[in-house]
Amino acid sequence: MSNKFIIKSRHGTIYYFRRRVPKSAQKMVGKQVLVQSLGTSDRRLAIIRGRSLATQTDSIFKQISMATKSNKRDGSSTEFIMKIDFNEFGKLSSVYVDAEPSEMEAVNSAIKTVLEKEKQSDDTLHTSQQKKAFSGAIAEYFAKSQIKAQTKATYKSKLDHAEKFFNETRDVLTIDQADFVAYCDHVLATVTNLTSQGHYMTTVATFLNWFRVRNANLPPLTTKTLIPKRNSPESEDRDAFTIEQIGFVFENAKQYKSKNPYKFWVSIAPLFLGCRIEELCQVNLKSDLRYDEEADIWYLEFDGRPDQDGVTRKSMKKVSSWRHAPIHPALIKHGFIDFLKKQLQAGFQRPFQKEWKPREVESEFGQIVKWSHYISRWGGRELDAIAKNQHFDATSLAYFHSMRHTFKQILGDAGVSSEISEALSGRRYAGADAERYDKLKLNHRRLYSDGIEHGLESLSKLFEKIMAS
Repeated sequence: MSNKFIIKSRHGTIYYFRRRVPKSAQKMVGKQVLVQSLGTSDRRLAIIRGRSLATQTDSIFKQISMATKSNKRDGSSTEFIMKIDFNEFGKLSSVYVDAEPSEMEAVNSAIKTVLEKEKQSDDTLHTSQQKKAFSGAIAEYFAKSQIKAQTKATYKSKLDHAEKFFNETRDVLTIDQADFVAYCDHVLATVTNLTSQGHYMTTVATFLNWFRVRNANLPPLTTKTLIPKRNSPESEDRDAFTIEQIGFVFENAKQYKSKNPYKFWVSIAPLFLGCRIEELCQVNLKSDLRYDEEADIWYLEFDGRPDQDGVTRKSMKKVSSWRHAPIHPALIKHGFIDFLKKQLQAGFQRPFQKEWKPREVESEFGQIVKWSHYISRWGGRELDAIAKNQHFDATSLAYFHSMRHTFKQILGDAGVSSEISEALSGRRYAGADAERYDKLKLNHRRLYSDGIEHGLESLSKLFEKIMAS
């Protein structure tokens, strides 16, 4: 029953005890409603404290009722003083009722019992929690959580930012929703980029919740209403190329076909595969270039599996990005498969490894390999040159990322279903169950027939036209 007296603050950060005073006691209490902060954002702890206050107020209202009836009989008067205190740690420190001498022992005994029960509940709660100092907690999180080395490196700067705010000795299990709100306000004040602000908040929330759930069975902290709202969808961060701009890209790439085929194919293949540039650059030619002889379909396997020597040198953005990517006949016609085979025969396991070495970093979390690091930089310069020569604004474009947007847009214009389009792009196309049982992302035959065969027809015609000119 005490749950009905529990409410949240206007900002949703702290729980309060709120109870209406019976009409018979309102004159003596001097209030119609009693409101008291419970000093916590933890609902479970708020219920414990609320139960304590509910019991206390039950006793107080009962004593007032009895005293009022007695006063009416003998004409005497009784003065009650009700006091509810919380100490600096938000714990209930004293609740007492000053009544008639004959009633004091019974009333205070009842209150003492309630306080002892609450203390036992708090002691039980905190005994199960081991102190986790912020600095040590970060090390433990990276050691025990299943996070890739590259992701850990990305998280490190954000967690260091939080550690400076909270202090390295702060017990992470004592950071509640109100504390986290204060940190989010700090992020808004110190991090300028809107998207980065959200990344800081979600990273720190994930880190804190990992300990709250594992070590203390505490409710997770939430970023709801805290992450700044975007003024535009993420899809508009980078535009797709227009048909005219795609033609400019094809024309520019054509110059490399004979002398620098690696520049040609790195500019053409992503438009037909719909992949992230890192996914294409990290393909292991020994294991990931596949041919379905029965269906006569060449395809690439995009995944994060280790190489033949057991070392993992690939990294997918998400597990849901693992998929088969059918290779369009236009690419095969102009020699893409031949190019890949020649790289393998020359002793290179990655498509562009001969000309663009990967960026390898030995970090505290292990080796981080970025196959597309220098290729992405080259692509940025290439786009700037194309835009300057053809006189168009490339501010909202990115050489490779815009190709990915273009791929999806062309499929949509061709009437390809969203599930096929999303599967080809390595995005979630339905619920987890649909992906688990349908296995569409691994069905290269259907992705070919229902997706790229007719979905990329307009792109293929433009490519053939420019190559023939």
